[in-house]
Amino acid sequence: MGLIPNSQKSLILLIDDDPDQRRLVTRYLENGGYEVACYASGAEGLVAMTRVLPDTILLDMQMEGLDGLEVLREAKATHPEVPVIMLTSDGSPSTIMAATRAGADDYLVKSNADRSKILTTVQKAVASNARRGELRRQRRAGEATNQIFGESPAVQQLCFQIDRVATRDVTVLIHGESGTGKELVASAIHQQSRRANQPFVAVNCGAITESLQNSELFGHEKGAFTGAIDRHIGMFEGAHKGTLFLDEVAELSSTQQAALLRVLQQRTLKRVGGREEFNLDVRIVAASHRSLSEAVEKGTFRDDLYFRLAVFELDVPPLRERGDDIVLLARLFLQRAALQHGQDPRPLSEEAIACMLRWHWPGNVRELQNAMESALVHCRRGEIRPEHLPARIRAPIPPRPPTSPVEPLPVDPPLSTPPQTGGPKPDNQPKGTRTMEEIQREEIVAALERNHGNRTRAAQELKIPRTTFYRLLERYGLNGKQ
Repeated sequence: MGLIPNSQKSLILLIDDDPDQRRLVTRYLENGGYEVACYASGAEGLVAMTRVLPDTILLDMQMEGLDGLEVLREAKATHPEVPVIMLTSDGSPSTIMAATRAGADDYLVKSNADRSKILTTVQKAVASNARRGELRRQRRAGEATNQIFGESPAVQQLCFQIDRVATRDVTVLIHGESGTGKELVASAIHQQSRRANQPFVAVNCGAITESLQNSELFGHEKGAFTGAIDRHIGMFEGAHKGTLFLDEVAELSSTQQAALLRVLQQRTLKRVGGREEFNLDVRIVAASHRSLSEAVEKGTFRDDLYFRLAVFELDVPPLRERGDDIVLLARLFLQRAALQHGQDPRPLSEEAIACMLRWHWPGNVRELQNAMESALVHCRRGEIRPEHLPARIRAPIPPRPPTSPVEPLPVDPPLSTPPQTGGPKPDNQPKGTRTMEEIQREEIVAALERNHGNRTRAAQELKIPRTTFYRLLERYGLNGKQ
């Protein structure tokens, strides 16, 4: 059963084993306009969290049975975006730091927590959750429409493959350059799977130090090592019943590769320093910007782990291979940035589009998004022009040396050429014979003149993809042609 959000009053989940404290805090909150659900133990509160989606959790730190820190860790594993305010009798720095490390958003010392202090703290947490919810909504909309959005054949093929594999509970390996949106592809697979209502946990393996990989992935028990002052739930356990996305999996150490292989083979998990083994039900989606097959050949990645991960493989195309998707995505990024910053959307000028289409986008979709946010900051009124774009994007591409041959463009459809008669031309063409490049240039110039310098209509008339058309304008020095 899915979580039930509260649609009217903000719902506060109060977990405290002191009945007098529960009655007092409940009265304060209800008089303040909140709906309150009370639970007398950590176990009851955790069960409640599987049925309702609170706006904020008020949690007693010292309770019989499951103490507040244990409940806090479980709550953050299942409801990571919901603010948690700890109620404590001990306001010492060590206690507050322990709560902070476990994920607490705020705290109240009971001896100082009068009605005004409680309402102010809860109000701040509820407002923070509302902002997070709006950002999550915008992010989900952006992810669904921007990063995997497009009309290019490469993106259409990717979407077809996502649809194909999402409902089949197999391990997926995603290939793609940095910034292409591999995590969003993994999220799309999760959202279309039978696990959609369960956790989606993403971890960047390259961002975890080797010494912490074991603990972060598999968790640890209290006292397992120096500094392990509490039990820690790892990424695998947090993704139980759901999907675990292992980004940059090639960065795992050899020790962790062996541990990951064991989990994939046996589907069981043991926390560091623990004795109990747990059955694990989690779908693995892995990704890397480096070729795992090449890493296997070099001996830096286990071949048996590679074969376990590569049950179904997906390739996310780089932005430079997505043609006119660049413009579609740019406009969507501008709309979203304008919404977030309370500005009016800005249109893209033809000149800015030309700059963007000839840029090779080494940072892919992430770079495009940042470029559009930067352009919106620099453009105060009117349309976005080249001067509003980052300097690297608007910088002219150096012309080709006169002696260098024109490189073929196999993806470009050729322009029509006059029929030739009398057999093939000899290599030493007589003076006055036009080359293919000259014919192409003349046809482009004529189309621009017929369309009064409108490049979009000229490209449509010649039936040339706009990406190719702007590339030909650059090649033949016609960027200034109106």
